[in-house]
Amino acid sequence: MAAANQIKSLIRSFAEGDEERFYATAMQIAAAEARNGHMALAEELKKIIDKAKAVKRHGLSIVKTLPVNAAQKELNDLLELVHPKEKLKDMILPFGLQKSLKRVLDEQKKIDLLRQNNSFPRKKLLFVGPPGCGKQCLPVS
Repeated sequence: MAAANQIKSLIRSFAEGDEERFYATAMQIAAAEARNGHMALAEELKKIIDKAKAVKRHGLSIVKTLPVNAAQKELNDLLELVHPKEKLKDMILPFGLQKSLKRVLDEQKKIDLLRQNNSFPRKKLLFVGPPGCGKQCLPVS
């Protein structure tokens, strides 16, 4: 069975929200089981870990893989969509910028209604400004 230190590391990483360390420790436990000749258990643990990672990538996490078309398939592992914990309402922004961002977000929320009316939501934002100052957002049609 798993070493006490690995179990402690697994619990600590879970408590701290450190997914990378959690999965790495879980894989170490699976590898240790394989070395001890418990191949069925090791394989089952690996499948559970892989499934958990896939579920996290497909919406139950704040991080997920972006969909890409077939021509850009090799980029699939390089792109991630990260949803921040901070909400727009928590930010202090100039009124014009806040209005622009709300409009883009509303368009994304009402994508079905827009499509029913032969319209499409904005897909791009242009951020402008000198380096290091924060960027102003200009929606791009």
